[in-house]
Amino acid sequence: MNAADAIEIRERAKRLGLGTCCDDCSTDIALLERLSDNSGKFVPPTHPDSVMHSQIKEPVLGTALEDAARRLRRSIGAAE
Repeated sequence: MNAADAIEIRERAKRLGLGTCCDDCSTDIALLERLSDNSGKFVPPTHPDSVMHSQIKEPVLGTALEDAARRLRRSIGAAE
């Protein structure tokens, strides 16, 4: 899972109101708050022109953030 997917899951969970449903969901949303594409904390990597497109690696989440995103994704499925 990449950071953009986790941000999307976090925002969807917030829209569904999962931040107030239980302590687990609110904790997971708080963990994923560290990721943001407009706060400057998550900055997509820039690559020099000499790097081939096939060599570019997409940033991935750490274990704790990925687990939080997966739990929220399951909660979103249960809420819908």
